[in-house]
Amino acid sequence: MNVRSLRTWFLLYCGLSLVLFRALLPHLASGFPHDPGDPVLSSWALWWNAHHLPFVGRWWDGLAFYPEHGSLAFSDHRVGLGLIASPILWLGGNPILAHNVVFLLSFPLCAIGAHGLAREITGSDLAGVIAGLTFGFNPYRMDHLPHLELLAAWWLPVVLLALHRYQRDGSVRWLVLFSASVLSWVSVVVVFVLLCVLAFWLLPLPNAATWTRCNGCWRWTGRRTGYFASTILRRWAR
Repeated sequence: MNVRSLRTWFLLYCGLSLVLFRALLPHLASGFPHDPGDPVLSSWALWWNAHHLPFVGRWWDGLAFYPEHGSLAFSDHRVGLGLIASPILWLGGNPILAHNVVFLLSFPLCAIGAHGLAREITGSDLAGVIAGLTFGFNPYRMDHLPHLELLAAWWLPVVLLALHRYQRDGSVRWLVLFSASVLSWVSVVVVFVLLCVLAFWLLPLPNAATWTRCNGCWRWTGRRTGYFASTILRRWAR
């Protein structure tokens, strides 16, 4: 995989995002790209995740629906966005700034994820650009600008890219990338999409050896992500 080429394309996608949302740039720390409904919720969730250890104790209670416990499970947790948002908050940035930085980066990150996946499958940068622009800047995303949890779907193509690379060379580093991407999910809706995509991805596997390798992938990943997944599912079940 040509990492230098992907870097170049990522910068181009970043430039396109800045052009599209240039009106937001003077108000990064004071305004939202859409109505202040869902963006306020997302900003609060980013702040909460930056100041509490996720998936344990009081983190689940949040600040809503007192005296109800576990109210954070009523919405998408957005923990995966902390890799971008939390350092901004720890360095003194406000929640609106953290939200807007994640918002702006969601477009080039989705685009470069799809670009890398398409190029992996086809070997063509042209196919990568078409996939990147389609996945990163499609009308569906523009219709959901207030919903950060839906915009932050860059991990979805990375999951599939990691599977393709693991199927090809069997390197553990692709399992690590697969597991990290799975743990980065922030929306239940996108998780269901992922499950459907994985089902279709498994259908055309060519032989028993490939199936065996994929079973090893699921077991390896399950042991490392099972705790977090089971914790979240138990909270939802309550």
